[in-house]
Amino acid sequence: MKRSDLCVSRMLIVFSSVVITAALMMNSACLPEPYSVGQPDSLLSEYLLVWDMVDQGYGGFCIRTQVDWDAVYSEHREDAMAAESWDELRDVVLTMLGELEDVQLSLIDPGGEEQTAWDPEFVNWDLTVWQQYMGRWSLPESLVEYAFNPLQMTQDSVGYGYISDLGSIFNIMIFFSMTTSIEGCSHLIIDLRMLSEGIEGNAQMAVGRFVADRELSYWRSIRNGPGRLDMSELNAVYAIKNGSWQFTNPVFLLVGRGTRGVGEQLTLLLASQDHVVLVGDTTAGSSGPANTLYLVNGWSVRIPAMVVYLPAETPVLGAGISPDIYVETTEADFLAGIDPVLDRALELVSE
Repeated sequence: MKRSDLCVSRMLIVFSSVVITAALMMNSACLPEPYSVGQPDSLLSEYLLVWDMVDQGYGGFCIRTQVDWDAVYSEHREDAMAAESWDELRDVVLTMLGELEDVQLSLIDPGGEEQTAWDPEFVNWDLTVWQQYMGRWSLPESLVEYAFNPLQMTQDSVGYGYISDLGSIFNIMIFFSMTTSIEGCSHLIIDLRMLSEGIEGNAQMAVGRFVADRELSYWRSIRNGPGRLDMSELNAVYAIKNGSWQFTNPVFLLVGRGTRGVGEQLTLLLASQDHVVLVGDTTAGSSGPANTLYLVNGWSVRIPAMVVYLPAETPVLGAGISPDIYVETTEADFLAGIDPVLDRALELVSE
């Protein structure tokens, strides 16, 4: 294929996608030989489109320097060419994305369900078991975006709250209003084991209710150019007071492998405070919140452009955030209706 034909074919790929960011179109350059894109709207063109979106927008290349992204393209190209349906191509794309070992790189099906490219190990939270605990604690059993309540069996001295979504529907005024129910509690348990969705700014607002002192929480860097290592300088992010009052009594923060993306950012914001203790398992170790770009047939791909670093400037990607108190949890526990992390949190508040 001539280079001029390749450029024309590549533009057809871009326009065949439902939504492609303006930055992607401006920064894209013609791929060097031997890349062949196939016919517009073909399965192969979708494979290249996903590869190129990651190439142009993923921030984690600065950490995953051992991954040769060009070689990854070549390695899986034949399988993409052999795919006869989107379902077959989906498996190829997930395998390709999995080479970067970042749980935030994922596909979203037309029904909104996430299909991850890489499994970050056992998640220490189970919805069914969690609902059983809520029932025993006389709390609502349906999982909503966030909820905070005092626990009646502790004479309301201990509060339990969780955050499952910090997305666009998050409302800081409603959040602050809900947290007034735990203002008089002597201890608080905050559950972030299910938090992966949301916006960084919402995490920065929400943490303000629990800040005693302004503290450095993490560093962040953003992909800012067409080169895979084109990243902004590290920018400091601080936990800052917000709202008319702050809860500064002991807080036990529950985390695990299901805590990722914005969940890890909120974890770092809360962990900067001396009155907060992390309980559970190491977090997912993802690069940061992901942007959503659209493919064909209602599918989309999620690509994080941000990389988050601990205050010591070590990356969260691939390492995660370690708990202060590790609690072992197994599938057998969940099958028996036991949540060791919730049980340990209740033990801690009574010590």
